[in-house]
Amino acid sequence: MGRSESKKVANQGMAQSSQDHANAQSALASANKSLAKHSSTLDSFMNFGRKTYGAGGEFMKDQNTLANTTAAAGTSGVAGNLALNALRMGENTSGYANTVAESARQSSRDLIDHLAGADADRLSRLTAINQFGVQASALPAEVQAGLYGRPLVEQGVSSQPQPTPRRPPVSGIHSCPQSLEPEVRLLLVSAAEARLI
Repeated sequence: MGRSESKKVANQGMAQSSQDHANAQSALASANKSLAKHSSTLDSFMNFGRKTYGAGGEFMKDQNTLANTTAAAGTSGVAGNLALNALRMGENTSGYANTVAESARQSSRDLIDHLAGADADRLSRLTAINQFGVQASALPAEVQAGLYGRPLVEQGVSSQPQPTPRRPPVSGIHSCPQSLEPEVRLLLVSAAEARLI
């Protein structure tokens, strides 16, 4: 191979390397943008969940309305039915007061039971949302670790200065979370592979 051919091959290699670098930078920027969008969407979801299922949130407001309406309807329904029965039958209504009072007490017990169950349900749902948030918030760190490699401390390397920087193993590139959209995973893998070339 002559000098001009060597120069041509070297120039082609540098041009390809430059193109690969530009592609990797573009893929990295796209991955970082996707991670920022993921974090923003997660924040919105968490705020919605806490607003809905938090103390005094929409869920408990709805449950309070349902329970109180049901309890009031039960008590007034019994009193109304007894009054109608008294009109139809013409019987003595002196014992009805105790029946109406017991109906009110039962409605109060039912109301407390319903609200206690609703609060337990609310707490269960809030806990599930918070657990999801913790799990989903780990995704950006996992993706970043796939792009840049694990910190040296996690790799079992001492914190003493190393003579040369370590590159992440190629197999680490393909540990991209499966929950990402296929396009994002492809970009992440492309960016990481281009960085290692």
